Amino acid sequence: MKELAMKTKLVVRPIVGCLTHTHFWEGPCRAGYAKDMTPEAEARAAEAAFEAAKQTLLQATPEIEMLPAIDARYNETFVVSREVYAQIEEDIDRVDFFLCMNWRIPKLERYRKPVVILQNGNEGIDFAAYCRSIGLEAHVCMDVQDLNEIAHALWVRKVVANTRALVLTHGSMPTFGLQSVIRDPELIRQRYGMEIVKLPFRDIFKYMDDVTDDEAMPIAEKIFQGAMETKIRKEWFVNDIKYYLAAKRMMDAYDCNAFSTACHELCTSEIPQQRKFTPCTCHSLLKDEGYPSGCEEDLNALLAMTIMQAAGHRPAFMGNPNMETDDLLRIHHAVPALCMNGYGKRPLQTLGLHRTGLRWQVAGRLHRERRAVCHPRPFQPHGRHHQPQTWRGAQVGVRRSVLLALLLYQDERRPWLHAPVGRFWPSSGAHLRRLHQDASPDRRGDGL
Repeated sequence: MKELAMKTKLVVRPIVGCLTHTHFWEGPCRAGYAKDMTPEAEARAAEAAFEAAKQTLLQATPEIEMLPAIDARYNETFVVSREVYAQIEEDIDRVDFFLCMNWRIPKLERYRKPVVILQNGNEGIDFAAYCRSIGLEAHVCMDVQDLNEIAHALWVRKVVANTRALVLTHGSMPTFGLQSVIRDPELIRQRYGMEIVKLPFRDIFKYMDDVTDDEAMPIAEKIFQGAMETKIRKEWFVNDIKYYLAAKRMMDAYDCNAFSTACHELCTSEIPQQRKFTPCTCHSLLKDEGYPSGCEEDLNALLAMTIMQAAGHRPAFMGNPNMETDDLLRIHHAVPALCMNGYGKRPLQTLGLHRTGLRWQVAGRLHRERRAVCHPRPFQPHGRHHQPQTWRGAQVGVRRSVLLALLLYQDERRPWLHAPVGRFWPSSGAHLRRLHQDASPDRRGDGL
């Protein structure tokens, strides 16, 4: 199987620029003590600045693979030596962006690479403006926190570009369930770099037939043992696990690291009825492993899911929202995951197993930094809005402040997290504004 896209790293070449001089003089942009302006004194200052820059790099996000820093000194001719350029050109095909520190690097634009300038003065802004004016991507960061946030956004973009999705299709376009789906996968590849491999949805069953009970049953047993209630036969649920293992084998065969399948068309084929399975659990399990996995050939949602999963370092919850009342959002046809607190953190508890897979209920609290913390709690029906279902069972009762948390479940300083979920709420702006007011620091209190 293609490596998890989230394992990729940004390859960054740090270049520390420094202007030194061949001899002492003073002028409108150079003044000071003569002893500090000799070539020897400036060389010592440049070496100290270079070492300080290398220490700063140690604070960079682990999403970066930092190549060795280059000491790019030049004198008042503003010409960088060929030896320095030779260092810059090493591994240049691997480099995602140049990180320029201290002084700008003359003629770095010749390589047509994105540039991030870590500099807290006007020169960095000027250099970035120049790069953008000639069509080069450029960003300015004032400190390491800015650097890490910019790098995170660029890393998410690289994750998406390293995603290759296996999409099992009926072949109809648009699908019955989604009229608004992106119809040409090539548009996604051209704009985001994400590849889509479309194959008939029936092709997976030869892989499913090769999965034995001995392979699938331990996984099913583990999930059953962790559930507080079950409403499905284990001998049926093991078929869901077989489908999940078949999806992984097929993804491996076609070098993919994301998945989706037809739903309405798969259902009307009656194959799920004959084989006693649904694909919903497959989506949940794949997402918990870090593989984006979406319903119904929904390329729009799969792309958004890939972005959100990388941006938030956790699975993206997917389902059809229905605003029952001002206080209740019901999310059904859902494929919840258990790692909603983040990959590598304690997973949520499976509260129920239904014919369409896993079900849990969450309560959340918005902290001042706009992070949602999800806690499992026993499922307690309260009226008709919370009655458990056996067929469309993956539902979540969510109070209004938690709805905001689901939409903004990362730091509010990262606005690119908000856009992917906007498509699910085309006409809810006024309601979301009310939710934001209800969740404001002076009104939200310590609890929900």
